[in-house]
Amino acid sequence: MEASGVRLSFSFTNFAGNNDPAPIMTQNEVAIGLLEDIVRFTPDNELRREGQNAKNKAEQSNDPAKKAISKIFDVLLGLEIDKMEGIVLSYLAQRNRQAAAIQKFFDISKEWTNPNSTAVFQELMSGINASAKSGDPIAKEMLQAMKDGTLNIEDMADYGFETKSNYIVYLNPDGEYVVGTSSITHVGDYFSANELFEDLTYTHEDGRSFDKKTGHNAYYVQIAKNLAFYITWP
Repeated sequence: MEASGVRLSFSFTNFAGNNDPAPIMTQNEVAIGLLEDIVRFTPDNELRREGQNAKNKAEQSNDPAKKAISKIFDVLLGLEIDKMEGIVLSYLAQRNRQAAAIQKFFDISKEWTNPNSTAVFQELMSGINASAKSGDPIAKEMLQAMKDGTLNIEDMADYGFETKSNYIVYLNPDGEYVVGTSSITHVGDYFSANELFEDLTYTHEDGRSFDKKTGHNAYYVQIAKNLAFYITWP
């Protein structure tokens, strides 16, 4: 029995005051759960009985998941029972490697879809630090304001730059990345961070931007299509 690759589909949102990085698993994992629960060390007669039950349910339903489960039993019933244990354990070992890779993908996605996460903050500060090292005076001011405790960083989703993102990732049998696609939909009042920034600020004759409400210095940093931050300081 050979493990096939897997297609992962997951989505997340970044709305005002609420980010939702919840992943969506695929049917593939449902079949593997059944395999682990029923196949391991199951006597031949019980396996055949469960196989017939699965086949009956598949015939009575248009549910693709039930039909997939029935096919799994068809494959298993064609194996010699005394050889099944080694084959299944090898299969499950590969699935464990894949599961670990899948979990890593989701752990990373949860970090990068949370505007308050450590990973996102580090990336934000990395950009500011790099600009400061190259001599950018605004970046230097922001770093000094951070040291003074007066730097204010806000998720621009809170002002209307809201997004909904969808990702599809393909992995090989061992869970290694093959290819991925993404789509991001702007669902708030603004379709670009720059458009929102222009509404929040006014520009001085020297080209610097200031917050309309407080008069403080203003800047924005976008580190992904769905994540942008509004930064102000005295």
